[in-house]
Amino acid sequence: MAARHGAAIEALGGFREVRVACLKGEPTLERALDGVRAPVHAVPLLLADGFIMDLLRRRLEDRPEVTLHPPLGQHPGLIGLARRKALEACAGKGWGPGEATLLLVGHGTPRHPRSTATTEAAAAAIAAGALFKSVRTAYLDQGSYLAEVAGGLRDGPCVAVGLFMDEGPHGRDDVLEGLQAAPVPVAYAGPIGGDGAVVKLILAQAGTSAQPRERVDAE
Repeated sequence: MAARHGAAIEALGGFREVRVACLKGEPTLERALDGVRAPVHAVPLLLADGFIMDLLRRRLEDRPEVTLHPPLGQHPGLIGLARRKALEACAGKGWGPGEATLLLVGHGTPRHPRSTATTEAAAAAIAAGALFKSVRTAYLDQGSYLAEVAGGLRDGPCVAVGLFMDEGPHGRDDVLEGLQAAPVPVAYAGPIGGDGAVVKLILAQAGTSAQPRERVDAE
């Protein structure tokens, strides 16, 4: 997913170069940074400022030429994206959003106290708009566990949106498995990271009003 978004950004021509790095796998962060000219702007394709973001900060602390921007999940545009995907999923099923529960699904981890911050903030903001019957949150790796929350759903259909960057085992398989516990009709809108609108959020997070410069996307 990072490679696809990186290619889309490079095609826009606003940067001297766009590189993609993986925190696990290839190309490594160190390889992606090899030989780049300062300044370098790194936009983490992470949805929470949590455990992985802390690891990334430590890996870049000795690289003064790199400006590490906040994770993508902290951009306010993420909330509108999640809301739009939920509304589209409702429309696809013929459900009115006012009759549906919106379930935002995040990864979560007990290893970091801020792992749920993005998901909870998005849920609160969407709930304030009163578009859906209710807005709830669930997680794969900490309470409230997805299967438990899904199993407790009542009163009408549920549309779920995954706060994940890609359709890997977490963003697709684990979410679909957890949603099987729901006793009501469920539509899964999929993970938000594959949406084309993410490119605009990456550019905004990088601050594209500056002159063309190096960029590294970390996934």
